Amino acid sequence: MLVGAWNTFMGYGLFALFTWLLTDRVRYAYMVAGPIAHVISVSVAFVGHRHFVFRSAGNWWAEFAKCHLVYLGVFLVSYPFLPLMVILLRWLIGPLQIVPYLAGAALVFGSTIVSYFGHKNYSFAGAKDDEPAPGALEREPSKAENSPERHS
Repeated sequence: MLVGAWNTFMGYGLFALFTWLLTDRVRYAYMVAGPIAHVISVSVAFVGHRHFVFRSAGNWWAEFAKCHLVYLGVFLVSYPFLPLMVILLRWLIGPLQIVPYLAGAALVFGSTIVSYFGHKNYSFAGAKDDEPAPGALEREPSKAENSPERHS
């Protein structure tokens, strides 16, 4: 949970930072900030997911690629909604400078949930079972698994 909170905070923080830095320099700065923040935050998020959430010992490069594919899929689905959210929020609350930040925050929630399940079922799926972590002990069979009725 802590890793997810950190990734969400960092990803949104980078989006907000780049939006703020680019606002006076680029038209629709939030649309430029999104991809920049995405590339940085996904690479950092991978480390947290791999080591702390899923405790994977699978192939590093394969999981890195799959992690980026999951996040790329989520990004490609959510990114087109960003300008639509900005338009909707400007219609609802007016042309305030905070609108792109609110739109980005609104999209983070759904993206976070979808990406977690993508990582659980694809990026790091089976990594715990495929290859035990260094120093891991093998599981002892339970009494039920060793019972004579089970082998009949």
